[in-house]
Amino acid sequence: MKRIGILVVIGLLSTLVGCYRPHSVDISSSPGFKDFIGTKYKTKMDLLVFKFRGSTEEMQITEPGTTAMPQFADLPKKFPYDYSGVKIYGVLPLGSVFRIAQIMQNMSPESGYQYNRVVIMSSGPFEGQTVATDTLTDVRDPTKYDPKYAERIPDHDQN
Repeated sequence: MKRIGILVVIGLLSTLVGCYRPHSVDISSSPGFKDFIGTKYKTKMDLLVFKFRGSTEEMQITEPGTTAMPQFADLPKKFPYDYSGVKIYGVLPLGSVFRIAQIMQNMSPESGYQYNRVVIMSSGPFEGQTVATDTLTDVRDPTKYDPKYAERIPDHDQN
């Protein structure tokens, strides 16, 4: 009888874990992050703006030729463009400015990570759009952008 009870509990727990839906939580006001909100960065290379097909999440930006993305030479002249499970909306050019709007914590049991939601400030087709920049930062510390992709605009130039 005790064995049946244990099996029932294991079965219920398995069902609950299987029903768990990953979600994100806003951690922008947490210590260590709140002073980062509003910081501006400038891109140091052309980046792709994309969204995974079927995703309900926001658009993201990443480097061409990585994360299953085509090289620039393989991009069409017209966007949006469907490519291997992603929809590419266009190119965010070198020198584009974005502002950190929110820092999110992904609560997935497999891979909890932190990422930034940024607002693109440069004029062009993506001006005012909110995008995720997790492919450009250290996923353990979203305040650290890879210097290959973006540089912080000094505080005295932030206005």
